[in-house]
Amino acid sequence: MEKFLCPVFDEAFSSWIYRCIKGSPVVGLMLGNIHVRSAPAKFIGEVRYEDPDFDLRSKFIRFCRKELSIDDDVLVATTSRMGGSLLPWSARRLYCSECLSRDIADGLLPAWRKSWCYVTSAYCSVHHIELSYFLGHEGLNKGWAAFAVEANRIKEPPSSKVFRIWQSDPVHSTKNEILKKVSLWLDESFSQSDNLALRQRLECFEFVLRMFLQSPTTQHVGGVAWHITHWGRGGSRLGRYRYSFIHSLRMGVIEAKINERVCAFVLAAKVFSIVSDEDVGVMAEAMRDFYYYFSLSRFELGRRSATFGCRQDYAYVIRKLKSYPLARSPGFMDFLMGIQSEEVR
Repeated sequence: MEKFLCPVFDEAFSSWIYRCIKGSPVVGLMLGNIHVRSAPAKFIGEVRYEDPDFDLRSKFIRFCRKELSIDDDVLVATTSRMGGSLLPWSARRLYCSECLSRDIADGLLPAWRKSWCYVTSAYCSVHHIELSYFLGHEGLNKGWAAFAVEANRIKEPPSSKVFRIWQSDPVHSTKNEILKKVSLWLDESFSQSDNLALRQRLECFEFVLRMFLQSPTTQHVGGVAWHITHWGRGGSRLGRYRYSFIHSLRMGVIEAKINERVCAFVLAAKVFSIVSDEDVGVMAEAMRDFYYYFSLSRFELGRRSATFGCRQDYAYVIRKLKSYPLARSPGFMDFLMGIQSEEVR
């Protein structure tokens, strides 16, 4: 084990391997030009990658395990995962700038954390800040590349009035408080994965999150969270004419950057009554001239989220939401009634 560096707490497997390669010439020679394998996806220009962090069947993990004779206990520890859905490898771009800076201060190469890899990732529970979004490539050196971006970032005040409000108090501090409450709520669901009610609650929360982040296409205006950056214009994308309703639900959570994601978290927290109406009301008041969705009732949020193009889309959403009977709460039922009020006729 002398050739291995110790994994940082919560470090992703691919990040650990990259740091071992850079920290040990022996490991570098044994692994050579190892990379994450990809294959063409359904649509032209889309690529599907293997999962080098959690999938023990991936060629990346199997090759590393064979060449480095990684102990089973170490492998289990570095590839273990919480409950909830994972983002695909190419979409794992959320990171905590403070975590990366702390690694550097400790004399380490920046390590990518596993907790940043989930559909429900938006908040660092260690440093109590929202995550940042990395715009670079999806290589093994993402941790170092993201730190380099942060280190060279020129700190300037937001150029628009909207983003000045979004990044300033009381909106900014309220966002963090809401994200903290959602993070604790999610941790409870993750820690009791054998509890059917909590598992259904988590799955239902993820689906509502996907609805708020539905990717804009020529056929669908997109989830309401996208309006936080398009400022009410919806942002239909001409290249998305082939995307089905279900595919746009899947793609939205992959494409969303941190502002859209945080917005969706706040709205979902309201639907599931994770936070009080007073908490969201602070943001609603400050943002009322730019983003009125925070002030809407749960029923009205459901109605505005009913972006169905046909009866099949409506049936799919209702079937999914009704498949979580143990996740129902008064707030969620109001949201569901709002969706049902917009049934395609």
